Amino acid sequence: MPDVKKGETLTLQVEDNLSSSFYLNDELIDNIEDAAFTQAFLSIWLSDKSSYPKQQAQLVGLRN
Repeated sequence: MPDVKKGETLTLQVEDNLSSSFYLNDELIDNIEDAAFTQAFLSIWLSDKSSYPKQQAQLVGLRN
């Protein structure tokens, strides 16, 4: 994964088959066709047990 600098965006697009497409500033940088990877990656950020609770709350729309 690249370092994301201020003003840049890293976007994850999950397909119906649970493959992952990563975009840096709207440019495709990687595609991973592994459903287990996609689920594990998303759980880092979206799980209730995330190691990053502040970021998790922001991503799921909760206020801190």
